[in-house]
Amino acid sequence: MDNEDFAFSANPKFIYGMDPASKLDFFGIVIHKIIPRSTTNPFPMAQLVRLEAVTHTSYLHIMEMLKKELFAKYPPYYMVLDYSTEKTISEVLMRDFGKERVEAMNFGNPTKNQLKDDGLAILKQGYKFPRPDKQQNMNQRRHLENLVRQLQREQMLYSPSGMLTFDHPQGEHNDLAIAWELSVHGCLKFMINSTDGPVLEGSKKNERRAYIRDHGEADPGAEIRMNPVNRITDEQIYYPS
Repeated sequence: MDNEDFAFSANPKFIYGMDPASKLDFFGIVIHKIIPRSTTNPFPMAQLVRLEAVTHTSYLHIMEMLKKELFAKYPPYYMVLDYSTEKTISEVLMRDFGKERVEAMNFGNPTKNQLKDDGLAILKQGYKFPRPDKQQNMNQRRHLENLVRQLQREQMLYSPSGMLTFDHPQGEHNDLAIAWELSVHGCLKFMINSTDGPVLEGSKKNERRAYIRDHGEADPGAEIRMNPVNRITDEQIYYPS
């Protein structure tokens, strides 16, 4: 995504979303740039500029990549991280950048639901994913395709006991989807102006349907077919021409 379509503006605001992970999972990083309002752009908008999904590495390597590569090219204005299980990276970033620039979110069902609503809200405002086939960097193209797939296959489920949960298909990942939601959550904080900014439309309660999970099902694919896409469909992928 590092091409002419993503040229820097003066003093850009880069918003990071990070889903930290151990060696056995992917460390997801999604970076948006906030495009300010102008005569041709009446409302601010979030523009996707970089994705990373790193695995089988150490926290030291992650911090080196962040500071020497990503932070050098995309100076972080604000960072939002999943603080539920992997707290070390969040605490290091809060130490180095200050708590006012790092938001550490503890994941529970209310928080997860809020992030889903934020993602739905920004899609309704005309958020555009860049076209994968226009990406010169093959890693970025692959990450972008994985991100859209993960968003399309996220699950909202009721367990047999009636508990609402959020999940992803067995054997798949949701690291980029979570990092995207975290970055979008951060973007919305700075896109909404209390006096003259856009009013972001949230989701309605009936826009996402939960599937009742039956652990005795013989066909594991039934869960995917009966728990249809709740937020992002092919029609909601607004690839710019």
